[in-house]
Amino acid sequence: ISRSGVIYEAPVEGYMTRLMGVMEEWQDLKKIGSVRSCRDYFVQFALEFDAIYCHYGQAVYALDLLSKDYVNNVSGLASSGAGYPGDIVYYRTSDRKAPHNCYASGEGIMKGIDKLGYSMDYDKEYTGKLGFVSEGETADMSGGQSGKVIKPGYPVNKPTFEYNESDGLYYRSQYGGKQIDDMTGKQLAVKNVILQYCYADTRDAKGYWWVDSHTGGPMRYFSDGKVIEGTWERGEDDTDSGHYYDQNGNELLLNQGKTWICIISATDAGEVHWE
Repeated sequence: ISRSGVIYEAPVEGYMTRLMGVMEEWQDLKKIGSVRSCRDYFVQFALEFDAIYCHYGQAVYALDLLSKDYVNNVSGLASSGAGYPGDIVYYRTSDRKAPHNCYASGEGIMKGIDKLGYSMDYDKEYTGKLGFVSEGETADMSGGQSGKVIKPGYPVNKPTFEYNESDGLYYRSQYGGKQIDDMTGKQLAVKNVILQYCYADTRDAKGYWWVDSHTGGPMRYFSDGKVIEGTWERGEDDTDSGHYYDQNGNELLLNQGKTWICIISATDAGEVHWE
């Protein structure tokens, strides 16, 4: 997780949350994961980065989106014997019980990309999602309230982000303890935290979620121990990238560094707290 430049967190069934890491440097990694099954709204968020989306299977609601020609995805559910690179990309370990023990390697992902014929170049129409300040500059947090402890309000893992003044990072905890990256042995920490409020609801008796990733809505940006409020907007097409804006309608420029984006159901806004 610590290799990800951007981490998305969103609810799935039973209000558990899952993470999606957006990585630019992954080719040397030998153990990425664990890799779980796909939900359609994670694919929609991945499309905002023109990313190749890696997953092991999917919920039925994602099948239609995954079949679109503009979605480059690498699934572990089908084998190379059927002409698909699943067992080339992914492997299972004995340190966890299935389905929590599936991992990918950078080398395996590259082989899967080659086998599927996906391009490693950005689409010529892609302009990027997040804007950052220039080297040596800091984001304008003037007028922001204190935002040193963030509680996104997810009821199962109960995550928190706590600001450390000495290095300017937010340190992540969940399930009552520090969240430790298995590769580094260190607590996860990021420069920026974004709470993005979306229209969302469960779509069936099994609790599968529907998340509106297009309509737009409120957002809160936390950095340097402060929080400012704004909005997010995105076009109608799945290949459009959303953007964040301050209360004056100017696009937000974030501090350079890792960014954690929590997707919050608009109906759960009252569960969010910070201080």
